[in-house]
Amino acid sequence: SAVIETSDWNVFVLDWGEIAWKFYTETKKSLKNVAEELARFIKVTNQSHDLITIVGHSLGAHVAGLASRNLNGTIQQ
Repeated sequence: SAVIETSDWNVFVLDWGEIAWKFYTETKKSLKNVAEELARFIKVTNQSHDLITIVGHSLGAHVAGLASRNLNGTIQQ
């Protein structure tokens, strides 16, 4: 929280808990759709992709990578 308090950042949290709580094999099927929605959201923000970092844990990391791919790899981090 110290970084957020001393920097000018916007933080968005993608809560896909209703999908992710299912069994791994079922959740895995939803990764592409979740990533597409995340990429669509990023496009709508109209923010320079140089200023965006996507962070994910476990399957969320896969969502982050797929979302970047949907943005033609323009997210560098």
